Amino acid sequence: MQLLPESDTGFALVMGAFTLLLFVLAVGIVSATSPSGVGRLELAGFAVGFALFIGIYFFSMSADRFLRGDDKEQ
Repeated sequence: MQLLPESDTGFALVMGAFTLLLFVLAVGIVSATSPSGVGRLELAGFAVGFALFIGIYFFSMSADRFLRGDDKEQ
């Protein structure tokens, strides 16, 4: 059983999933510990900011592969 990805793209995908897990965990902790909770507006702001972060993350990964000339996994 393979535990670690062998390619750069696989590693980036694992890190993206880990980041998503941390985001969900952090929102859960904030909503549980904050006296007023997390409102709809705050949650929308968190989600939009996180989506922009992940979008730029995967865009930069794709741009790096394009600039290196890698069309497929090595």
